[in-house]
Amino acid sequence: MTDTRFKRIEKKKTQELISYDHSVWKDIKKELFSNKIALVSIVILLIIIIASILAPLSPYDPNKINVAEKLQGISAKHIFGTDEYGRDYFTRALYGGRISLTVGFCSMIMTVILGTAIGITSGYFGGKVDMFLMRFTDIFLALPSMLLMVVLNTILRPGLFTLIAVLSLFPGHRWRELQGRKPCLSKKEIM
Repeated sequence: MTDTRFKRIEKKKTQELISYDHSVWKDIKKELFSNKIALVSIVILLIIIIASILAPLSPYDPNKINVAEKLQGISAKHIFGTDEYGRDYFTRALYGGRISLTVGFCSMIMTVILGTAIGITSGYFGGKVDMFLMRFTDIFLALPSMLLMVVLNTILRPGLFTLIAVLSLFPGHRWRELQGRKPCLSKKEIM
C-alpha cells in the first residue's frame, strides 16, 4: 500500500531545497520587524544617541549660570525649562546622555571581555582552574554588588574610569552564563 500524500522529488529539486539561502542578517531583520516593541525601542535609543552626540550644537552651555532666566517653565526657548541657576535642562540632559552612554557602552565591553576570558579559561583548562574560577564568580555573586560598587567608588578616586571599572567588576550573572556554556566549548572538536 502506497501513501498518496507524498510525491517523489527529483534529485535536482532536492538539492535546491537543501541549499536554502540562509543569512543571519535576514533572520535578525525578520525578527526585529516582527517585534514592534523592539523596533520602537531601537528607534528611541537611536534618537537618544544621535541627540547626545549632537549636544554641542545646543545654543546653551550646560554649566553657565544665567540668573536672569532662572526657574523658567517649558517654552520654545527652553524645551525642558531651566533650573534655579538658569541652566537649560534640555542641554544638561543631552550632555548627561553622552556620559551615560559612554559609561554604559564601555562597562558593557569590559564586562564581555572579562566574562568571556573567565569562561573560556575555565572551559579550556577545567579541573582545579575551573573550580577556582567558579568559586571566584560565586564570591562576586554572593556579595551585595550595589553596596560594593558604592564603597569602591568612594574609596577609589571618583571619576568616569572608576565608575566604568566598578560597573564592569560586578556583572555576576553574565560571568555565570559564560561559564555555563563552557562544556560545549571544551568538548567540541575545533575545526
